[in-house]
Amino acid sequence: MSIEFLLPVFLGIAFLAVVTLITVYRPHPHNIDHVILFARRLDPSDLEGLLDAGEEWNLRQSLTTWAFRTAQEDRIRLAREYLRRVAHNAELIQLWVMQEYELIEGKERAAYTERDLLVVEALQLR
Repeated sequence: MSIEFLLPVFLGIAFLAVVTLITVYRPHPHNIDHVILFARRLDPSDLEGLLDAGEEWNLRQSLTTWAFRTAQEDRIRLAREYLRRVAHNAELIQLWVMQEYELIEGKERAAYTERDLLVVEALQLR
């Protein structure tokens, strides 16, 4: 094997390694605005409607038994999806808090700002 063949191969491998390192190990943003982009939409009135006993009673009175069971299964699925969204958003917030804590990990407690104290408190809540 000659140097004319090996040099482009080594340069190509080095280039791919650098691109891979930059892509995989790039610094992640520590801004809450970036985290919000990944949060799932939640509306408390949706869950309130699913858990409303009066609405369930209205469905029970207005539908046949089979149709009521089908509607109830749909309501249970929607409630489960709502709880999955809550869990997803809570996980996002916890990951963001852990990233923020990594930034202040080396600081002395006396040098903490109000934001740093909130991050530590949020980390303790998990």
